Amino acid sequence: MKKIVLYALFFVTSNALALDLITKKIPDFYRSDIRDMNSEYLVIYPEKKEDKPPLLIFLHGAGERAEDIEILKKWGGPSPARFYRRSGGSPFLMIAPQCKKERRWNIDNLNAWFEYVLLTETFDKDRVYITGLSMGGQGTFRWVAENPEIFAAAAPVCGAWAWDGSKPSNQQLENLASIPFWIFHGDKDKVVPSVASKNMAKWIDEENNNKTILKIYKNLGHAIWNETYVENGRLYKWLLSKTKDK
Repeated sequence: MKKIVLYALFFVTSNALALDLITKKIPDFYRSDIRDMNSEYLVIYPEKKEDKPPLLIFLHGAGERAEDIEILKKWGGPSPARFYRRSGGSPFLMIAPQCKKERRWNIDNLNAWFEYVLLTETFDKDRVYITGLSMGGQGTFRWVAENPEIFAAAAPVCGAWAWDGSKPSNQQLENLASIPFWIFHGDKDKVVPSVASKNMAKWIDEENNNKTILKIYKNLGHAIWNETYVENGRLYKWLLSKTKDK
């Protein structure tokens, strides 16, 4: 923690243009705490000016794993940014970390990275949202299960709890049920079967009295990110309607 504070004393936030894909880098002396993640990550600043904007964290899928941040910049950047490139008026500070090859999202690493983000970016800590697709959907479930106090709402896309079909612990389910979820999946998904999301919604609902929203796309497979992120402005309105503990 001390080394982050020391660095933060000298940190100057970029005055980048909104929706520019800004590459930022965690300092070398801090990398051991994020060993499964690239030290570089993307930051996309909001178009709407607000002293403390809401924060949207995006976790990519297995195909974007690397130590090359340019991979996350392809096709206009993370999918939520693509929606706002078309519609305009993004209210979110968006941040997208990158997982290294052959690794999966490590919650300890994500917590260490987020601790650094807390010290180097300005945002509303009561409006922190998380979404991710495929492997990032799994990361979304698991991060909330371990640290629900961070988030106001979550939207996992074609994700799962575990690839072997195992179930979260009672404590993890209680944590998951403590925040709103909107879960997305395609019913023809052959990469991650839709039963993975159906089970998660069922298990969370058993803890929160059926408050989870589950969207199963008919006749769609694994690649549902356009339908979910780029063509679905309702997702962002739903996220913005959620505030921590409200």
